[in-house]
Parts: sequence; C-alpha cells; structure tokens
Amino acid sequence: MAQRRMSSLAGPFELMMPKALDVNTIVETLNQMFPSLQLIPADIQKPTADLMCTVYQYITQYIMDIPDVVYTTPPFAISRSTNMDLFIQAYPKLVIYQALSAIVEDISSNEIQFSFLDLVAPEPGPTRILLSTLINFIEFTTNAIAKAHDIFSSVDGRKSELESKRLNVINLGNEVQRLQSEATSRKHLENEFREKMEISQRSVKETYAQTKAIQMEMKAIRDNNVEDEKKLVEMQSESKRLAFKNDAVDRDIVNSPDRLNAELNELTRYLENIQKEISAENHKKWEYKEKQKARIMIARSMEHVMEILNKSSERQKEGTIIEEALAGAEEQRNEVKEGCMNIEEKLTKEGNKLFTMEKEFEKEESLHEKSLKDIKEHLATLNEQVKDIRRRMQDFDKENVEVQREIGKTKNEIAALNRTTNADIINLATRLNEALNKYLEAEKPYEEDYNRVDNLRNRLIAMLNASNGDTTFDTSLSSSMLENGM
Repeated sequence: MAQRRMSSLAGPFELMMPKALDVNTIVETLNQMFPSLQLIPADIQKPTADLMCTVYQYITQYIMDIPDVVYTTPPFAISRSTNMDLFIQAYPKLVIYQALSAIVEDISSNEIQFSFLDLVAPEPGPTRILLSTLINFIEFTTNAIAKAHDIFSSVDGRKSELESKRLNVINLGNEVQRLQSEATSRKHLENEFREKMEISQRSVKETYAQTKAIQMEMKAIRDNNVEDEKKLVEMQSESKRLAFKNDAVDRDIVNSPDRLNAELNELTRYLENIQKEISAENHKKWEYKEKQKARIMIARSMEHVMEILNKSSERQKEGTIIEEALAGAEEQRNEVKEGCMNIEEKLTKEGNKLFTMEKEFEKEESLHEKSLKDIKEHLATLNEQVKDIRRRMQDFDKENVEVQREIGKTKNEIAALNRTTNADIINLATRLNEALNKYLEAEKPYEEDYNRVDNLRNRLIAMLNASNGDTTFDTSLSSSMLENGM
C-alpha cells in the first residue's frame, strides 16, 4: 500500500465541479499511482462496491496518510457476541466513507455530493466525477510539493554557495593576514640586521680611527726614541770627555787652593748637571721602557685590530651576502605585497559579488518567505481540517459504539427469535416425521396392488405378443390370470 502524506501545498486547491476525466486516463493514472490495483476500463465503467472500496482506501491513505490498522481496528472494545464477519466487512467501509467525505468536503467546496450509497452501490457517472476530482487534487498537491522542494533546494543551494564563498573570503583574509604578518616580521628582521650592520660599521670605523691614532703615536715614540738615543750617545761621549778632562785635571792639580776650589766648584756644578742629565736620562730610559711596554701593548692591540679588521672584512663579505639576501627579501616582499594587493582586490570584488548575491538572496528569501507563509497558512488550514476530520471520526466512533450496542441488542433479539424458531422447527419436523411415517404405512397396500396390476399388464402384453394375430383367444386363461393377479 502506497503511503505518503500531502503535508504542504503551494496554494489553495480551487476546484469547482471539475470536468470528468476519460476512463482510460483515470485507469492509467490510478495504475501509475497504485501499481498493485491493476485496473481496467471496465472496472470504472461498471464499478463494484468491493473494488471501489479498495480504490478509495488507497486514495484516502495516500492523501491523509492513514495507517492500515485504522481500517481494521476500532477505537473501542468489541463484545464476543458481535458478528465478526459482518464487522470485518462493514467497519473499513465506514472508515473510508468518513475519510472520503471529509476530503470531498474540503476540496470541492460542497460542489460534489458524496453519500454512503456511492460507496456501497457505485454508479459510473458519479464515480468518474469523484475519481477525477481526487486525481486532480493529488496531481495538484504533487506539483505543489515538487515546486516547494525545488524552491527549498534552490534556497539551500544558494545558502551553501554563499557559505562556501564566505568561507573562501575568510580563508583569503586569513592568508592576507598571514602574508602581512610575514612581511612585518621580515621587515623587523631587516631593521634589526640594518641596525647590527650600522653598529658593526661604526665599530669598524672607530677601530680604524683608533688604529690610525696608535700608529701616529707609535711613529712619534719612534722619533723620540731616535732623538733620545742620539742624546744618549752624545752624553756618553761627553761623559767620556769629562772623565778624560777630570783625569787631566787630576794630573794638572797645582798647589793653588783658590783655583782648585774654583775648578772643583765648577766641576761639582758640572757633575751635578751631569748627574741631573743622567737622572733625566734615566727617567727618559724609564719612560722609554714604559713606552716600550706601551709599544708592545700597542702591537698586541694592532694584532687585535688586524684580527678585527679581518673579521670586519669577513663581515663586510657577509654584509654583502646579507644585502643581496635583503635585496631578494625586498623583492619577495614586494612580490608578496603585490600578491596581497591582488588578493585584496579580489577580496573587494568577491565582497561586492557577495554583497550583490546577498541582496538577490534577500529578495528571493523574501519571496520564498512569503510563499512559505502562504504554505504555512494553508497547512494550518489543512491541519484544522484534519483535526476536524479526526473529531468527526471520534464522533463517528461514538456513534459506532451506539450502533454496536443496538446491533448487540438486535442480535440478542435475533438469537431469541432463532431459539424460538428452532424449537418450532423441531416440533414441526417431529410432526412431519410422524405424518410421513403414517403416510408410508398407509401407502404400503397401495404399492402391493400397484405391483399386481403391473405384473398383470406385463403378462397380458406377453400373451398378446405370443398370439401373433390369432383371433381365437383363450378367455378362460385370461380369467385365471386375472384371478391370480388379484
């Protein structure tokens, strides 16, 4: 049994006395809807009650989605005295009649009259009109449901398309943010590297300036050392000359004390000057040693500076490589920036398209909402009609209970009448048997006489056949035969 609920309609079913469909069309349509029927045109041209009840059960079950159990199980208890065969035949017809009456009343605006007689004693004309009305209603609701499903499918498709585009826009935005963050991080790295390069360049320049200053200072120290060495040689030669002169003075000492004192004083002063010069020279030697230490330290510093310069050259090479990498990164950043701009342009275009599609979707959604509102209103009307049908079925069930009670009373009366009739029949049968026995007893003598006459007749016929036209007939023999026959 095909079951499907007609749960949504695109609009009211406007049907005012529809034109009856052709019999072949009705048969073909019903066979397509319900293949198990296997109708032929003669079934509609000469409808029978059982066949039309089956057809109407299929149709009411198709439209109202009535379960199979409703057609066979009443909503009340059945007494044991109920005639089950009569109930099994009558109750489904009552359910079909009630459901079909409600459907016809709802879809035909009381333009089609339907009675219980159309169900139990169907006629071809009204049956064609009723089947045409029901088929038109089913086709109308089927088309309306298909249209509603198409609308819902279109709306769902547009929603999924918009959702996919929205997700695409979100993904593109995330990609742009990622590229921007990468560009920002690369820019920070470039700035840090540039700062380090500037610090390294300043350090190299400062080291180079310090190296130049140390070299100038060392040159000045070397010049001073040369002069000090010349002075030392002169002082040594002067010391030798004075020693030689002192020896000569010692040899040339005279007895003149004044002259000697004067010369001694002069020599003392000269010696003091020499000592001062020697102390100064010693100080200069100490300074020279200190400067030698300083030169050693400066030499070490120079070695360190040379190492720094070597490292600086290596860093310059690395700086060149880094600058090339920076140039490549700059180009890549420009490419990324250009890609970001292209993506932003695409995002703008997609956003405009999305905005346009949202506007169109809002228009379509408003139209669909209006259509859905009409459908919901009609569904509410249909639900009310179904509720009314159910209320009427409940009333019918109550009436059916009363009818069952009346049927029970009638069956009890019929049972009592049957018992009385059976007793009368038994008495009558007894009397008839007695009369028949008396009749049979009285009939026995007549049967014996009848048998004698029949034997006599047979003998006479035999005698006549034996005579073969002989005119002389022995009457005494016939008389004796009659006497024996009697």
